[in-house]
Amino acid sequence: MPIFILMGAKTSNNDINSLRTNAHYLEVINLFASELLKARTIDEVVWTVAKHAIAKLGFIDCVVYLLDDDRILIATSRSWT
Repeated sequence: MPIFILMGAKTSNNDINSLRTNAHYLEVINLFASELLKARTIDEVVWTVAKHAIAKLGFIDCVVYLLDDDRILIATSRSWT
């Protein structure tokens, strides 16, 4: 039976901060996906984008433009500040 010896690896503060940042992004994506599955209307989808994705990622503003099939603007919806 082989014997493995694990030597402690030194972890830098940059590595720890990177892991925390990645964990935060994964948490935001998970929450966003869960909330998006609950959305039943276009308005709920747009609100979910603004509230659970944009705001949680630290952006200060979000405007969602809704376009029809011909890519003509039909509405400006939900601004998050």
